[in-house]
This record gives sequence, C-alpha cells and structure tokens, in this order.
Amino acid sequence: MKVSITKVYEVAVTRPPGYAEDVLQAGVQKDGWLILTNEAYAALVTKYSTASPSIVDQAVSLTKALVDETKAVVTGQDSVTEEEVARRLQVCRECEHITDNMRCSKCRCYMTFKTKLRTQHCVIGKW
Repeated sequence: MKVSITKVYEVAVTRPPGYAEDVLQAGVQKDGWLILTNEAYAALVTKYSTASPSIVDQAVSLTKALVDETKAVVTGQDSVTEEEVARRLQVCRECEHITDNMRCSKCRCYMTFKTKLRTQHCVIGKW
C-alpha cells in the first residue's frame, strides 16, 4: 500500500493527537510516499476508524448490555455509585467523540444511560 505523506498530514487534522506520527512510523517513507504492508495498513484502519457501528450492531450491543446487567443484578454485583457515574460522565464530556446530546460517536451509546450500567465500559478504554 502506498500513501502520500502529504495526505497523511491532511487527514491528521481530523484524527486524535499523534495520528500522523503513528501512521508514519508504521511504514517506510520514500520520495514523498509512505509504503505500508497490507497488515500495517489494516491495523491502522482498525485503530483509527471513524465509522460508527450499524444499527444492527447497536441493537446487538444493547441487548448484550441488558443481559449482562440483568445477570449482575441477579448475582448481587454492586451498583455503580453516583460518584462513579459522575466521574464517567465527566470523562465523556471531555472526550473528542461525544456529541451535544451525550452520545458517543464511537459506540453510538447514550452515555447518560451507559455510565450507570455496572457491566459496561468505554469502548476506547477511557473508563
């Protein structure tokens, strides 16, 4: 796979900090081009994909979350404290992937709901 280094920097403005450096380190630079193996390219696409889950994937995820939460209630797992919910929500508010209505652009979950579930976690590992 051959990618223009100029294009890497153009795309970097819409990606998280460190994107350009990460991409450039994944391949070999030569004459204004970045040469990547198919494996390196696939890994970068997976890491930096901005695509949202489909509606079907969202429905499956919600169903799984509700089943997991039900199991946690039945087995007596402690609820998420109000302090922990507040902490999680604050992390979300500061996240570059949160929308005005507190919906995550990565998982498409409504975080005012998801942060209260004892079995759920941030899909990018922030909480």
